[in-house]
Amino acid sequence: MKYILAILFSLLTSSASAQVIIGFKGKHSIFDQKAFYQYAAAKNLKPVVLEASEVHKALQIIKATDYYELYGYSLGAASVVTVVRTAKSKPRLVITIGAYRGLDLDFGKYNIPFYNFFDYSSVPTTSPGYYINSDHWAVQQIAVNILVTGL
Repeated sequence: MKYILAILFSLLTSSASAQVIIGFKGKHSIFDQKAFYQYAAAKNLKPVVLEASEVHKALQIIKATDYYELYGYSLGAASVVTVVRTAKSKPRLVITIGAYRGLDLDFGKYNIPFYNFFDYSSVPTTSPGYYINSDHWAVQQIAVNILVTGL
């Protein structure tokens, strides 16, 4: 609870139009924080990292901001789907990386721009996106490099 209050206070006192990117970790808290922070810095967004189970925290943060993007790694992609379906406002962009197979990651049906990056753990998938021939643990950095330098 203190963490949520600190984030909300930071958002409210920084600027009325804080721009945030919420990143959801994968199973067992696996997450390439360096890659995530690199992306946030390139887009001039305030990074917030949450566990995959902390959707409720993300929804509270979203209420306090005008602009937000969502980023989910592995199991965290399922959290992104939950937030998109639950939040009252839409994210400006959704990024999923190394999502579990079987998730419906077509955010176009919600009129939300998105990038999905898949590795071997995601195959087969019917969701649109880019396949990266990489180890599951390395796919985040590769995807971020692609996003930062342009597709």
